[in-house]
Amino acid sequence: QLASSHFLAGLIYELNGEWDNAMISYRSSADILDQRGQPIPDAVQKSLLQTSLRQGLKEEYQRYSQRFAKTAQPLAQGEKELIVFYFDGTVSHKRQQTLSIYSFELKQQISLSVPYYAPHNSSANYYPRPLTLSVAGQSLRTGLIEDLEILARNDFNDEIPAITAAATARVVAKYQLVEKMRRERGDSMAALLNLASTIAEQADLRSWNMLPSSIQVARIRIAADIDVEAMDLTSGLNASELLKFNQGNTLLLLANSVGH
Repeated sequence: QLASSHFLAGLIYELNGEWDNAMISYRSSADILDQRGQPIPDAVQKSLLQTSLRQGLKEEYQRYSQRFAKTAQPLAQGEKELIVFYFDGTVSHKRQQTLSIYSFELKQQISLSVPYYAPHNSSANYYPRPLTLSVAGQSLRTGLIEDLEILARNDFNDEIPAITAAATARVVAKYQLVEKMRRERGDSMAALLNLASTIAEQADLRSWNMLPSSIQVARIRIAADIDVEAMDLTSGLNASELLKFNQGNTLLLLANSVGH
């Protein structure tokens, strides 16, 4: 489960006036983050506070207010709100390595090609980099809601035993086939088959390589007298053209750090 997906669903419900469903989605987003032991980003805190206040959920609002040490209030006349989704980097690519292990079935050493991720300290995408915005002289930063780099590595660590077992079975089957060909058709045919199987032995490096390394969010109030077009974003940012207000008071900004 992705906290960012529930948060996005909450925003969609909220922008369509489906406040009960929005509250359920915001709760789910926060619950996932709590289960991971991950801090609740400011945007999710504000969403929980604002929606629980609007729905008259007094006890729940008080719990959030005490936990996050902040309060909420409705938008003032002419006040607007900027909601930012920022996608930083891309998930690291898998690499290939060769392992030498002993096969008890063949009673000899065999070589396997398996995927791996480079160590954290050699991955440029491992540490999330926030987007900094300047609004009316105030510096604001996006908060981390999803670290897909870590999730991808954790999933891979869970899968690598099965991947290694499958690679071992594949190599053993190829070896047995080569031995069968050697007995039936001679060494030359076996040598060709062995060469072909060696060339074909490659690790499966497929992955969602264009997923962002991290997903970050921000929820920022903008006073009625601030020119939204004058907001300063981090240099080099690729921002979408989705700078349109919903019912006159909500500005959605989708941004990423990856060049075209």
